[in-house]
Amino acid sequence: MQFIYLIILGVLAGIVAAVASMASLVSYPGLLLFGLSPVSANMTNTAALPW
Repeated sequence: MQFIYLIILGVLAGIVAAVASMASLVSYPGLLLFGLSPVSANMTNTAALPW
């Protein structure tokens, strides 16, 4: 079930990135919500989102 939520979170982050160029507002708290540590969430967010 978490996989479905992560897919939805990714799509939502992509929409926010296309509209406002601020996908981190969605993706970082979402990663924290799923139990990643702040350091891991930050590293994942930085690596996954393009400049």
